[in-house]
This record gives sequence, C-alpha cells and structure tokens, in this order.
Amino acid sequence: MDLLIVADPDDSLAVSFSEFVKSSGINVARLSLIEASKIFTIEINRCGTNVYPEVPQFIRIPSLPIQRKSFDSEFYYGECFATLWATAAFTKSPVVNRPSTQGLFGNWTSSALITENQLNINTGRFEAFSRKPQASFENYGLWIQDLSTWLVEESPNIPNGTGPYRYRPAIHSGGYEFVTVVGDSAWRATSKNLEGISLEAESIAIIKKLNLTFGVVIWSISSSLDEVFLVKVEPFPQMSLVQFNWSDVQKSLLKILLT
Repeated sequence: MDLLIVADPDDSLAVSFSEFVKSSGINVARLSLIEASKIFTIEINRCGTNVYPEVPQFIRIPSLPIQRKSFDSEFYYGECFATLWATAAFTKSPVVNRPSTQGLFGNWTSSALITENQLNINTGRFEAFSRKPQASFENYGLWIQDLSTWLVEESPNIPNGTGPYRYRPAIHSGGYEFVTVVGDSAWRATSKNLEGISLEAESIAIIKKLNLTFGVVIWSISSSLDEVFLVKVEPFPQMSLVQFNWSDVQKSLLKILLT
C-alpha cells in the first residue's frame, strides 16, 4: 500500500480520487474510518512516537455526529476516531489536512465566528446557537443550520432535523465564488472578471493560517464588486464544490501526498 484514503464508502470525491491514483500506477487503499483505524500501531518510547505502517494519508472523515444514537456504537466509533486522529497527527508521512491539537482538520472549527477570529477578520456578523428553534429569530434574515443533519434554510423556514440549531445572518449579494485550494495552488469555480480582486491569493493565505492543505473558501461578492465577505471555509468539500477544477485538483493532491 503506497497511499491510504480514509472516507465513507459513498464519498464520490474519494472514489474518483482513488480511481485517478490507481490509473497512475500507485497502490492505493480506500478504507472507512473503522477499517483504517485497525491497520495502524502507535509506538511511544523515550525517542518519540512512531506509527506503523508509515503511509501517506488523505482523510475524508467528517466530524462526529452531534447527537448520540447508541452509547456502545458511539464509544466504539470514538475509539476508532481517536486512533486515526493520533495516527494522522504523528505519522512522518504526508497527510492532507493533518490533524492538530485544535481539531481533526488543522485549526478549523465548524463555528464561522471562531474561524473569523482565528483569521483576524471582523465581519460584524453574529453567530447564535439554540436547542430548539427560536421564534425571536424568525423575522431576521438568517441562515439556520440543523446541527444533527447539517441542512441549512433561510428564516423563517426551519431545516429538517431535531436540532440543536446554529444561526448566522444571511448575506444577499451579487453572487458567490468558490475557491479550491491545494497547497500553494488555487482555482476559482467561475471565470468572472473580478477587476483586480485576488481571491485566489486570499484563499491560499486563509487555508495556510488554518494549517490546512486542502479546502474550499466560499466568498460572497456584491454586484458592484465593492464588498467581499468570507462566508465559509470547507475543509471537507464535496465533489460538487470542486468539480469545475477537479482534474487540476486531484493532480495537485497526489503530488503533495507523494512528496
């Protein structure tokens, strides 16, 4: 095994990348989190920490679910999750979005406000959380996210799920731009002329500050191009976000993993 992809079985991005790696003549294994956690041994001694086997890793596992479905299954999954986290953090081989003490994906968190604070960005937009839908928020222009399903709706609509909920002021602008970043390379999803706005360079800087290797930075841009807001940083992008530049993206990912 020359390269390990850790992902859910139905992850289309992981499936496509695995096929590309195989077509390049590289021996790749694509395993689930539980399967991957069982192949590693972590050794701690006076000289440091060693991981066996040493193999480059591309991790595509989302965070643990918010709500508990079964204590036993959650405990087992949590142990496998912790093993993989430690393995990816301590291995000497390349890892795309290597875990840190801050989280599974570099210094990224699912909180948009904390992410902005880490980047020293002040948009003046609040972020609120509640266990149940709040009637007091229904008249605001808010994005409401159900943290059990990750689905999003704009108020007063409530996304499907059981909560808890995250609230964030909605931005209605001329449109959005999605910038995919891999290391020092970046690609915009559109070819629209932004008149000197360098979203690629800004996005690369953001990904680096969050100690990530790969991610999609989502921007909101006003029709007049005089206002640009950071909307979200996605370190676990789905194929729909990167499909426009996927050929270049997968080549860059493989280059980093084999360096």
